[in-house]
Amino acid sequence: MNQRYFHYIFTFVIFFIIGLSAEAQNHTANTKHRPLSLMKKERTEKMTKEEYEMMEPAEPDKQPSRCKPDKYLKPIQVPGIFFMPTGGPMHGYDMSHYQGNVDWDVIAKDPLAGYIYLKATESNRITDSKYDYNFRECKRVGLKVGSYHFFRGQIMPQQQFENFISVVDVKKQDLIPLVDVEIMPRRMSRSLFISRLKSFCDMVEKAFGCKPLIYTGKNFYERYLANTVMSSENYKYMIAAYIVDEPILVNGDDYLIWQFTSTGRTDGVRGKVDISRFRGGHQLDEILMVPNTENDK
Repeated sequence: MNQRYFHYIFTFVIFFIIGLSAEAQNHTANTKHRPLSLMKKERTEKMTKEEYEMMEPAEPDKQPSRCKPDKYLKPIQVPGIFFMPTGGPMHGYDMSHYQGNVDWDVIAKDPLAGYIYLKATESNRITDSKYDYNFRECKRVGLKVGSYHFFRGQIMPQQQFENFISVVDVKKQDLIPLVDVEIMPRRMSRSLFISRLKSFCDMVEKAFGCKPLIYTGKNFYERYLANTVMSSENYKYMIAAYIVDEPILVNGDDYLIWQFTSTGRTDGVRGKVDISRFRGGHQLDEILMVPNTENDK
């Protein structure tokens, strides 16, 4: 009786194992012969278009990649107070927490320091840890100071604007706001990127009463922004290109400020600093805050 019972159990187990093996082989065969494109399509169809565009996480900009717009010959790196391309004498610095503790009393004595842009926010959740302190210090020592936002195309413009406006006090700004545009998200069309950037800039313009200054690299401008609603015909620009001679943009597009180095040195800052200057006949009053200025470009 026990032997017969054992035989039944053994036979059942054998057939059960054979059945599982056959099912696994059929699943493998079906998967193997299904086109990869079909599998990807089924996977992405489960996400909305917005979710698919937001797959890329937003991360803080990293130094030194924060500003590497053009891989050309860089100027000789000497203290910023002595290195100055030919042209107007007024220089400006843009700074963030990357510069650490800045001695603003020393910066204020720099005869070339005409304007300062400070990083305020990035994306929809990041605030620069040194912004409040640096802004107060710039005001205390009498430097012309403005604020900038690092734009991330994969994050909705409204969310980024809310982050920016929650940190920046519009009434205390000496300079028009600046939008830092350097990164094109993967898998995002140029038209969608431009649309989101324009929406963000429109919100900034409504809040500040003037269009923002746009910061970007020469290559990025020519590849993504030129010949669009975001061109220099409609917005003022600060162009970064670390070369010996002043860069010339496609179509001869005009711009106000040339950032000529990201590795400059100046008294009051221990590390490297971005340095820029006005070009051509452009002057400081073109970036001063004048609320509700008509025909501001």
